Amino acid sequence: MPFLGAAFPAAIARRVDTGENHALPHPADTPPRSLELARRVLRRYREGMLLADGVPHARRFVFDPKNGELILRVGRDELLAEESVLHVPEEEAPGADAASVQLLLDMRETDSDRDGACDRHAAAHPRDDAPAWARARIESGRLAGEVFGGADLVAPNAIAGDERSLLRTLNNDADALRLATRRLTGVGVEDPLAVAADRFGFDVRAAFGVVRAEFDRPASDAADALEQIRALLDTPH
Repeated sequence: MPFLGAAFPAAIARRVDTGENHALPHPADTPPRSLELARRVLRRYREGMLLADGVPHARRFVFDPKNGELILRVGRDELLAEESVLHVPEEEAPGADAASVQLLLDMRETDSDRDGACDRHAAAHPRDDAPAWARARIESGRLAGEVFGGADLVAPNAIAGDERSLLRTLNNDADALRLATRRLTGVGVEDPLAVAADRFGFDVRAAFGVVRAEFDRPASDAADALEQIRALLDTPH
């Protein structure tokens, strides 16, 4: 499986910040359409291939809505890696091709007893049993030759304060949620459970992983998101 290896580590983070290598585009110069594609890919997937010093590990993750950091379960050897690059989705996944975003991560161990975001991961990926919990800040990312700053790729969830009530609405009627998810994604999910929501859509846990369902348009605020959710759940299918 191809990967960036030594070409992508701290050197890219430095060059993104300083612009010292003009062959690599600065995030500010990145075409908006490429940046939006990278953001859309990261909203869509919750699994990827983590390369810890070049050694591949299939890993599942969620985002902390407060700061956009990734929450993962990993092996302890992965925490010791000098270079951590996450491919989202895995480049060998069907249809991934150029839409695979490569993320340079600053990863550190976290305590699941004190870090509430780990509960979010457990809800989305209940079968994940890797031994260590980790937080990862995205230092920079790359998609089809374009390089982005981490802060440009993932932002805090603007409606995080209302997420719990949105999830209650989504999960109030499992049949309506199942039908809405199928309409938006084409994927049939038995026993669906909405586990995350933001301005762009919501994540639904399925037996095989997490399915991303996106709104027809980004919600302007929590009230708009609720209105779109109610319309989806009430729409005949």
